[in-house]
Amino acid sequence: MSYDYDYFVSYAPKDNEDGFVEKFVERLANSSDFEKLLGAKPRVFFDAEAVRAEDDWESATRAGPEASRSLILLLSPNYFQSELCALEFREWLESEKRRSLPDGEFAPIQIADVPGLRADGPVDVPQDLKGRFPNWVSELRKHSFSDDFDLRARSTESIDTALAALYRVGRAAAANNATGVPDDLETQRDLSVAYVRLGDLLYGEGNAKQARECFNKALEKFKRILAQAPDDIRALRDLSVPYERLGALSNAEGDRTQARELHEKALAIRKKIVELAPDDLEALRDLSDLYFNLGALSDAEGSSKEAREYFTSALNASKKIAEQAPDDLDALGDLCTFYFSLGSLSNAEGELDQAKEYYESALVIFENIAERTPNNLQAFLDLIISYDTLGKLALAMKDAARLREYYEKEAQARAKIVALAPGNVGMLHELSVSYGKLGDLSRAEGRHDEALKYFMKTFDITRKIAMQTPSNLDALRDLSLACVNMGDTFEAKGDGEQARDDYTKARKILGKIAERTPDNLQALNDFILVLDRLGVSFAAAGEIEQAKEHLLNALETRKKVITQTPGDIDVWRDVSINFDRLGDLSESEGDLEQARKYLTRALEIRKKVAEQRPNDLDALSSLGDAYERLGTFLESQNESEQAQEYFLQAREIEERVLAQTPDNLDAMIL
Repeated sequence: MSYDYDYFVSYAPKDNEDGFVEKFVERLANSSDFEKLLGAKPRVFFDAEAVRAEDDWESATRAGPEASRSLILLLSPNYFQSELCALEFREWLESEKRRSLPDGEFAPIQIADVPGLRADGPVDVPQDLKGRFPNWVSELRKHSFSDDFDLRARSTESIDTALAALYRVGRAAAANNATGVPDDLETQRDLSVAYVRLGDLLYGEGNAKQARECFNKALEKFKRILAQAPDDIRALRDLSVPYERLGALSNAEGDRTQARELHEKALAIRKKIVELAPDDLEALRDLSDLYFNLGALSDAEGSSKEAREYFTSALNASKKIAEQAPDDLDALGDLCTFYFSLGSLSNAEGELDQAKEYYESALVIFENIAERTPNNLQAFLDLIISYDTLGKLALAMKDAARLREYYEKEAQARAKIVALAPGNVGMLHELSVSYGKLGDLSRAEGRHDEALKYFMKTFDITRKIAMQTPSNLDALRDLSLACVNMGDTFEAKGDGEQARDDYTKARKILGKIAERTPDNLQALNDFILVLDRLGVSFAAAGEIEQAKEHLLNALETRKKVITQTPGDIDVWRDVSINFDRLGDLSESEGDLEQARKYLTRALEIRKKVAEQRPNDLDALSSLGDAYERLGTFLESQNESEQAQEYFLQAREIEERVLAQTPDNLDAMIL
């Protein structure tokens, strides 16, 4: 069917007050790509004045849509307030149905946020328009909204992105409606490339089935092209692309056998290209990508030897690119990826020295990239991953010096990111985590003053985040844990008073969280942790009443946890420890009757825990400790006969533990 126009642009007049719609139409009408696609300059129906008398509306809305091949909708809140836009869309739907056009289509393009449109929520449409055009929004929603059709930035770049997507759709439609195979190779290639691009677009939208159809069509057409030019490098490269795309689709769908077959076909083609053009850097890059894909596939299948061979081949191809183009940052980034993949394989196989060598090779390149692009956030993020990975490896290799070095460098890199993006709360949080890791390391090494320095930095950052996001419960929790870490460090230094001050701060913060989320298990457990620490600290300071208050509070909170997780044996074990501590405190106060009750209750709970976990040596050993503790108490009360009975029970348990752990020196000593 012939048309007077290729595109009809439907828009709200208010959206063109700054000339933005005219700019869009101008770039469409003057596009050389569309001219090539259509065989002439695009004919665009566009009312630049956008002012029509009411008695002209009906004739205007019929003249435009009915005479146009495709409809472009520029969506905005203003669009859904316009009766003219509603009329144009209805006329389009009716004319399309009336003509049953196979190539009739419309492209919804957002030029401003429309609340509810993409979330299937209510869209603000005047009541009278809802009544007259009840299917307006629902019909629009039947069409997928591509991210490429997004002009909310109202920039030239976003216009060009949308036009490129529209062009791909047009190319694919032309290919789909074409009869026979054009004699012109260039035309055949254009149609095939259109299928690949449309396949990419569909796959990006989650439509794998239609994407596969497009890639298969492209594959068949590229095969025909290559048959006419068997040694043409561009034709070979084009043919490898749909094989690669189809392989990726099969892999995503879990069909690794099919994925491998398709990737290997693409690999064979790309090897041939490199043989024909050994200095073609793009060909080398394509080849390295295929090697990497096959390596990842082999790794997923558990074939580490084959994966190593593919990753090594990818690495060698990438090295050639980097040698010929040392300033190509993408090539350097690929090198890092391949080094990391080989490092991960070695690490998984326990070859830690080899893994370290690969990771360090990647690190040198990452540091080079970051130095050359000091404002590149991604470069520093990659650098952080490298430091973190090497830090974990150093921990596994028990290399404390290297571990500290990598933790410190990771913190420096995160500080650089925060400087580049000071308003990014997520980056601030990650920096606080890095300082926390350094604090933990320093405390473990007995460097308490240094640990405090890092934990205080963590506290300052988390407090800043909590102030910026007062409703963020995770930020409040991080702040409380920073207080706990400072308290633990002061406790280790012997400064119990300052430790209790920090623990009390943590308790207040966690209390706020518990008020907002009374049934939150994580909040309850955090609260218990702080109460336990306060109880133990006050007990060590001889402030028995304060200690008992906090330990009893911890016990009551644990009961709340038990009501939510009655089958959690670990909680019951912790309750028994609570009773032990309360028993010790009651004994120190001289309340021997109460002490006996607490210690007996602890023993009863540990019996149940051991029954539930008969093969758990820790549970068995804890039961032995409970018998020993109660026996000691009874002996102090001159109840020797009962005490001896408990001591015998403890000894029997210790012998059972020793029988199962013959190398346990503690059990031998006992």
